[in-house]
Amino acid sequence: NSLGAWEKYQQFLRSRWFWVAPVILGMLPFLDKPRIQMFAGQTVMNLCILLIIERMVRYPETAAAKVLNLAPLRFVGVLSYSLYLWQQIFLNRHSTSWIAAFPMNLVFALALAVSSYYFVERPFLRLKEKLGAAKATARPRRSGPLNVAGATET
Repeated sequence: NSLGAWEKYQQFLRSRWFWVAPVILGMLPFLDKPRIQMFAGQTVMNLCILLIIERMVRYPETAAAKVLNLAPLRFVGVLSYSLYLWQQIFLNRHSTSWIAAFPMNLVFALALAVSSYYFVERPFLRLKEKLGAAKATARPRRSGPLNVAGATET
């Protein structure tokens, strides 16, 4: 039985108690207790993120989900993998380089994420679709076992 089918869980996601998760998530970075952070901080943070994503996906008609579905935020979601790859170079707090200084770091990270998405990721996604379609049409359909000559028996 899946968690999504459990009625108590669904009731929690729809209740006002759900809003404890975003509040906890917002407070965790300010918790100045290293032992608690190391012991449970990451786990609690990940659970809160999970609950928030779950609610937004299950209830897209809510105001928060509608905000997350705005075109600019969806575009950031599309770019998320490319941003993940490029942010490490430009969003380095410990670097003294001018390319890691605000606001240039954001400009460079976004520019390279957009470039790699359009010039690398999308072409490979199209290639994947073409190869998948070619593979699907190349498979022979059999309705019964093959005889010795390779013809389908019915």
